[in-house]
Amino acid sequence: MTLRLIAALALLLAAPVTAIAQAPQQDAAPPAGKFLQNPVSDYLSEQKAGPQAPGADAGAATGDGADETAADGPPVDLAYGAYQRGLFLTALAYAIPRAENGDKAAQTLMGVLYENGKGTKQNLKEAASWYRIAAGNGDREAQFRLGTMYLEGQGVEKDRKRAMDLFEQAAKAGQPNAMFNIGIAYLDGEDRPRNVPRAAELFAKAADAGIADAQYAIAQMHMFGVGRPIDQEKATDWLGRAARNGFVDAQVEYAIRLANGKGTPRDDVAAIAWFERAARAGNPVAMNRLAHMYLLGRGGTYDPAEPAKWHLIARQLGLSDLQLDGFWETLPKEVQDRAKDLAANWILGK
Repeated sequence: MTLRLIAALALLLAAPVTAIAQAPQQDAAPPAGKFLQNPVSDYLSEQKAGPQAPGADAGAATGDGADETAADGPPVDLAYGAYQRGLFLTALAYAIPRAENGDKAAQTLMGVLYENGKGTKQNLKEAASWYRIAAGNGDREAQFRLGTMYLEGQGVEKDRKRAMDLFEQAAKAGQPNAMFNIGIAYLDGEDRPRNVPRAAELFAKAADAGIADAQYAIAQMHMFGVGRPIDQEKATDWLGRAARNGFVDAQVEYAIRLANGKGTPRDDVAAIAWFERAARAGNPVAMNRLAHMYLLGRGGTYDPAEPAKWHLIARQLGLSDLQLDGFWETLPKEVQDRAKDLAANWILGK
């Protein structure tokens, strides 16, 4: 979860809040999908996945010749198709004339290529320049990406106000990551006047669009009655969506709810599976929780070296647990040695 979202929710939970009536490195050949640059200000430097060709909803090109036509009729843009296949020089060659002739989607693609050094030498100032042109022409992806550059001061002078204005524009046009970003601003009141119902509305739209951070945020709102009424079933449902979307903190909390039967029927098998998934992602809380599930006999028959292994790894990551320390002391030396080997192998093989 994002640090800024945690801080905002913690601040709001410390004071009475009236709920409204209802309520990551780019791959060489990025897969089709939305821009998934992590929208949180604390994590903006890390991209979760490569973007779809900006502004294009049509599929990727399937050939290497002149204009092609998709099965349902609309033309397939060769620049976007080349980008999706990792043919960045080709994408650049196709994009340049279109961008110079005022095509806002091609202008945004030019920005992407310059920003990431694909098909050309990386040049953040040039990327910002193209994003600025496309943003002025109303391209929501360019507005979002230029906003992140102003937020970080990459290729432009850092300007939070300008960044938020761009996020606001992109959010109004339906860009889901921008919705989440500006929702954070309305939630914590740092860059926008605090407006919890507005934040909840933006989070809900971003969550419906598949943004894991927003799905987690909506879960927390339903959990504690911040901007949404308390509803533990909805909280658990949204945690499950964020968990399936790869959000590790959500995986841990979803597993806890499955283990406790809160907002969902109790399901030890599913809880253990989610704890293990989060543990294998490197979450020490999940590691210790998984060990406790085994010790409570809720994981069926188990090798005692397995929970001991997870406890050792969690402890090495800085999370201690007195009960598990006591369990460790009761183990025979041969089991401890096996657990140490398993932990060392997991860390080295991770």
